[in-house]
Amino acid sequence: MDLTKNYFRTDGLPDCALGRVFVFGIKISSNGSGRPASPSHLRRWPRLALVYTLRGEAEYLDGNGHSATLTPGDLLLIFPDFPQSFFPKDGGRWDEIFVDIAGPAVTPWLECGLLDRRRPILPLAPLQYWARRIWEFQECGKHPSAEESAVRITMLLRFLADAVAHQAQNRASSDEKWLNAARRQLEVRSLSALNLHRAAKQLGMSYDNFRQKFAKLAGCAPKQHADRHIIARACELLLSSREKSAAIAEELGFSDEYHFSKRFSEIMGMPPREFRRLALGS
Repeated sequence: MDLTKNYFRTDGLPDCALGRVFVFGIKISSNGSGRPASPSHLRRWPRLALVYTLRGEAEYLDGNGHSATLTPGDLLLIFPDFPQSFFPKDGGRWDEIFVDIAGPAVTPWLECGLLDRRRPILPLAPLQYWARRIWEFQECGKHPSAEESAVRITMLLRFLADAVAHQAQNRASSDEKWLNAARRQLEVRSLSALNLHRAAKQLGMSYDNFRQKFAKLAGCAPKQHADRHIIARACELLLSSREKSAAIAEELGFSDEYHFSKRFSEIMGMPPREFRRLALGS
C-alpha cells in the first residue's frame, strides 16, 4: 500500500445486494470539501463518506456548530444531507483516504445511532494499521463482479465496526480516568475542605457541566459522593477510636453533632452511637 501517491477511482465498485461504493481513493494535497464562503454555506453529501487523515491538518466545521482540527489518524464521518466542511489548515498540505458508500447495509448504521452526528471524528491509531484496514477493501480487479463487490463492502463495514468499537473503548477509558480524578477532588478528610466549584475548576469545567458529567458516570451527585466518603471516614473513627460523636463531627467538618448524626443516619440507616454499639458488640 503506497500512501504517497494519488489513486482515485470515480467509477467505484458495482452495485450488489449490500449497496455500492461510489467513489474511493487516496488524495495527496487534498482540498477536502473546500473552504466554505461562510458557516451557512457548508457542503452537504448525498451519501455516507469516510475520510481518514494521512498527513497534515485540516479544519472541520458542521451544522451542529462543532469545529475541530483533523490530525493524522483521525477518521471523519460525513453524514448524508448534513452540513459539513473540511479543508487544509492555513493552506498547508493535507493527505486523505476517501470512501463514499451507500446501500441497504449502510442504512441501519445511520438509523440506529451507531454513527452519531455529535461525534463525527474518531481518532484511530496507529495510523499505518488503520490506513491499511480501510484501504484493503479496494484490492480487487478493474472489473469486479457483484459478488466480489459485496465481499469488499463487508470488509469496509467490518473496518467501520472495529473503528466504532475502538472509539467506544477509548471513551470508556477516558471516562474512567476522569471519574477517578473527580473522586480525588471530592474525597476530602473534612467537609470544611470541600469546594465543589473549585473541584470543577481543577478539572477544567463549569460547575454545571461537572455536576452533570459526574452524576452520569458515578450514578450520584458530587455532594452525595463526598458525603458518603466522609461518613465512611466517620465509621473508621467510630471503630478505631474512643472519640465521642461530637468530636468526630467537629473533625469531619460538620457544623454540630446534630447535623453529623442526621447525615450519618441517612446514609447508614442508624445513628453513630448505634453503629458503634452494634459493630463493637458493646
